[in-house]
Amino acid sequence: MKKSMVAMAVAMAVMSNVAAAQVTVSGEAVAEFESENGITNVNTTDTYVGITATEVLGSMNAMAVISLDVDTDAASTATARDAYVGLGTSYGTFKMGRMTNAAKDMSGKFTDIFASTNGLGLTNAGRIDDTIKVNVNAGSVALVGSTTHDGSVGNDKQDGYELGAGMDLGSFAAGALYSKNTVTGSITKSGLVGVALGDVNLAGSYEDLGSNQNTVNLVASMNVGNNVIKGGYKDSNYEADVYLAE
Repeated sequence: MKKSMVAMAVAMAVMSNVAAAQVTVSGEAVAEFESENGITNVNTTDTYVGITATEVLGSMNAMAVISLDVDTDAASTATARDAYVGLGTSYGTFKMGRMTNAAKDMSGKFTDIFASTNGLGLTNAGRIDDTIKVNVNAGSVALVGSTTHDGSVGNDKQDGYELGAGMDLGSFAAGALYSKNTVTGSITKSGLVGVALGDVNLAGSYEDLGSNQNTVNLVASMNVGNNVIKGGYKDSNYEADVYLAE
């Protein structure tokens, strides 16, 4: 009940004056024709559409975001991508609902540079339901914390949380993330680093997943005229290595 009341309060703040809110529609339509071993297919798995409503509330911005992945091959053509409400200031944001987790946010800033869904992001990077996430900006330093409560085990039980910090100095950036699944007790510790050398960008990540499982991601990209050449490698001691080029 407490969670529902808080969600309603934030939603009312966002939509208190629909006429004054700024609404933005965004998305991407992708259709690929594939042929392999005599089998042809039209692939639309990278297509999505989203709606963002924002409204200025004094020194804060209220927001409501809904976006959907569209896949004509799936049993359900449209599935939830993001669905959250929140508040933002110059110092950071507060969001509640379904959204990207901190692992995905950090991956996108460092190693997850490929268009392929099998990119080189952190292992647990993705979107997560029933989550509250707070981002704090302090100049070149950024902090993030999130907590997930899906209500499926007991009352008001916390199912997991993330705590992270990042530093961006322009040509050099680094980040660290601690994640815990409080239902299973599993803990993941991650470190990321990125360096910009003119037209060349290098980045890497290391993950300790516990139970003697770890992964290392290494990526590089280079600007060549109007094109970007990308390459990456994932080394893991519990699954097959991955090589990517784009």
